[in-house]
Amino acid sequence: MKSYPARVDVIENEDIDLEGIDMIRKYLREYTLNARPLCENSMGAVSDMGKLFQGYVLGQCEEDSFFEQAQNCINTYY
Repeated sequence: MKSYPARVDVIENEDIDLEGIDMIRKYLREYTLNARPLCENSMGAVSDMGKLFQGYVLGQCEEDSFFEQAQNCINTYY
């Protein structure tokens, strides 16, 4: 299906041969990836932020209102 694996252990498997995967392997060797911290209720945070963003994209709220509500969402969950 030509999709790239998300797991590092699979990417490092030399039996995997996809176009450009050597570039990804090189990147992973040269850079350190840091995990993004998740809050206790990460699904709630993602859901609430997603609803806010969808409303913004659909023009249901103004930019200032969206950013204010998004900041409130961050303050609530983090």
